[in-house]
Amino acid sequence: MNPFDLPGPQFLVLYVTFCALVVVAAIFHRRASESRSEMPTIDTTDPYLIAYLRGGSLESVRVATVSLFDRRLLKVEGDTKPNAILVTAGEHDEDLVRRPLEKAILHHFADPGATATSIFGDDERIDLATDAYDATLVEAGLLPSVAVDRVRAARIMVAIGLMWAVAGIKILVALGRGRTNIEFLVAIAVIAAVAAFLTGRTHRTALGDRMVADLRELFRGLSDRAGSLRAGGATSEASLLAGVFGLRALPPAQFAFARRLYPRASGGSSCGGSCGSGCGGCGGS
Repeated sequence: MNPFDLPGPQFLVLYVTFCALVVVAAIFHRRASESRSEMPTIDTTDPYLIAYLRGGSLESVRVATVSLFDRRLLKVEGDTKPNAILVTAGEHDEDLVRRPLEKAILHHFADPGATATSIFGDDERIDLATDAYDATLVEAGLLPSVAVDRVRAARIMVAIGLMWAVAGIKILVALGRGRTNIEFLVAIAVIAAVAAFLTGRTHRTALGDRMVADLRELFRGLSDRAGSLRAGGATSEASLLAGVFGLRALPPAQFAFARRLYPRASGGSSCGGSCGSGCGGCGGS
């Protein structure tokens, strides 16, 4: 039987199955094309590099800011509301750190009146520091390059084209027979296109996903004893824990300032790693 001759409900079931298969095939094709047998080597002692891989530039800035608070190089003044917390840094604190991102954050908060969330605005020095992480991870194949993005875009267009072509043919057949109840079919086609887009434009490559999984396994022991960590910056373990697992992995009793600065990142809620400066600090996954 010609599938386009099927009654509406039966065709919708068939079409949903077809769209699901197309999206799944696109996901598997992306993973296969973005993976390789050998895992690259990255600096696993840099929590901000790991945080960038896991959740992007905003996440690396959040982890770095909390680390500076933990080491008492930043302090809170003013209102307790996240969007109104005033943060200050000492005049010469930049000389006490070595990572460019830390220096950039301390320079940002050296200006009086800077709020905690202002760190997510435009700041050339912070952008340069996080761009360096991006370049490192792209070169390692853990984040998509321009070439990978082009392949992804082409794959998405092919998937959407296939799904919309089938829907278009059925719509033409239905209209030719005087049937106009095509709303459900159109809605499914749109939803399927959105799904194809979202699954095809991930922050990391498939190799990057493997790296994050490996890092979580590598630092599982640190996560298991997170409750024993103490604030004060005596070691880098808290920063590494936050870099690998997110701020919510920090024990709230010892790191209450993290919850105060970025409540949505260190609390129980979650949102995407691409949230903007007004997000109040949601963490990437």
